[in-house]
Amino acid sequence: MLVLSIITVILMLAVALFLTMRPFLQPAAPIAPKVDSAANAELDKETVLSTLNEIEFEYKMNKLSEQDYKLLTDRYKALAVQVMQQTDSAINTSGGRTQPGGASELEKRIEREIEAEVTALRQKARRGNREE
Repeated sequence: MLVLSIITVILMLAVALFLTMRPFLQPAAPIAPKVDSAANAELDKETVLSTLNEIEFEYKMNKLSEQDYKLLTDRYKALAVQVMQQTDSAINTSGGRTQPGGASELEKRIEREIEAEVTALRQKARRGNREE
């Protein structure tokens, strides 16, 4: 009977040890696919700006002291500037813009379409004023 108890305890310890060590024995998880740096930078930008909005909200709800508010906003505004610079450089290097400060072909086409719509609306408004 004593031998059976010892064997049971040893088996239970072996199972516990196996279950504990199992995550370390498995191969590493596959590396996540490479995300477009421009999209990643845009996500970071949204996260930082969202955090700034939350800090503002917490301050207005009197959950943050003025000192903490100033400290956090200064810190996150500096981070926002860095992230926006990274976003701009990621867009420039990923082909989103043809040159720094220049517009891509898509942006130019959108601008032309907007101008055409605005012109059409203005002409329509002028015809409407003449009829009155």
